Amino acid sequence: MALTELLQRDKNVVLDDENWSRDTRVSYVNGVQKKVPGCKVVCMCIHPVYGAEQCYWSREWLSAQQGLCKSLRSSVHVDYIQTDTKIADWFQESSRSTSVETSISLCGPDLPTESEGCTVATVKTCLSRLEHKELVFPGLFLQWEAVVQLSNKVYCLQQGVVAAVKKWTGQHSCGRVVVVCDGKHQVSVLSHLASEEAIKEMLKPLSAFAYEIPSPVFFLFVTDLYQYGVHCLPPKPGMLAWLQYALDIDLHHQGSLYVTNSCPHQLAAESAGVKTMKATNAFVNPNSLIAVHCGGRSVPRMLSDISVIRTDRMGTESHNSMQLIRDGHLVQFVTSQVAVCHTELCVDGQRSFGYLVKNSQTLQQYVTACEAMLRPLHRWHGQHLQAQSHTTQYPSHVSSDTASDDDITQMSAVQLGQFIQMNGNTCPN
Repeated sequence: MALTELLQRDKNVVLDDENWSRDTRVSYVNGVQKKVPGCKVVCMCIHPVYGAEQCYWSREWLSAQQGLCKSLRSSVHVDYIQTDTKIADWFQESSRSTSVETSISLCGPDLPTESEGCTVATVKTCLSRLEHKELVFPGLFLQWEAVVQLSNKVYCLQQGVVAAVKKWTGQHSCGRVVVVCDGKHQVSVLSHLASEEAIKEMLKPLSAFAYEIPSPVFFLFVTDLYQYGVHCLPPKPGMLAWLQYALDIDLHHQGSLYVTNSCPHQLAAESAGVKTMKATNAFVNPNSLIAVHCGGRSVPRMLSDISVIRTDRMGTESHNSMQLIRDGHLVQFVTSQVAVCHTELCVDGQRSFGYLVKNSQTLQQYVTACEAMLRPLHRWHGQHLQAQSHTTQYPSHVSSDTASDDDITQMSAVQLGQFIQMNGNTCPN
């Protein structure tokens, strides 16, 4: 058994799994101690500081990472229905509404005790992500139903949309313009179409839009409501979490804004601390998009407490949205009005994500400008920088030489791994 061989060579080993069952844990402990007498076993209880909401947000980041990685896209799939149930069960949420009926029935984890033959320790974690550069890209989120209108059974842009977005991109030339659709309100004109054909119809009015502005127009359309978790769709902020990771968007940049006429979308934005504006106001007065007095600005504590991990010496590459955009395979998207370039970066059965752009020259200019804005990561709008290129940082009173067991329980999971790595065979109790 590989685990036993590593322990016999005096290596620390982590069994990274859910380990909900007491029987499973006892089996591990007994098996290890039988084959490696004297081996100390520690059960690390990972405790998300911000509860279930932190797990849901992390799941969207994971889903974006897997969906945008071509090598993982076909082999890894986030089961939203199952994880909705498991997260609710873990935190014993009284309300367990889901988007579809499910036969999954769980009774929660068996909490570990030292009677199982192991030491029990708790690691408190917050949201954390790997970065090389500062996040400086604002996002303009536009609800699809708010920017298009139906005229003679044909979708076209609302009057004033192009002028308003051009005003915003003039102020934020490297910003991300994103059109979102949660799939709940697609009208009867599209209901008879297959998902792929419906998406093409939804993109047609956006082509004229993309032709007029000097940046890509990104889109995120939910294509399967029945496989998408209830916590992912408005009024929950799951789509914003997914886009935050995918496009490296600073949701709380002074230029970030969510334009919608829908109450659920407004609630989703406000729950993530993103400013909101009614589409009817934005498109009548384009200057309002760059005003600083829009509503919905209270930033949730969870999102102001993100740990940003520099990856210089961790052997892991952070997500690079600019490379993703630059390497997109462009094809011509032709409508009756204009021809623009189009690429789909992710189609995973649950969502369709990609962008429209006027031409390859416009794309290259945008990418070059964005890359010029990126700066080495020293601080990120006051959020925690938990690891630097040559040192590991612990809570202010902790050093790698003096860290105690109590100190270790205050570290993030990434910090704990670094602590073990830097201190050889020292294993926290």
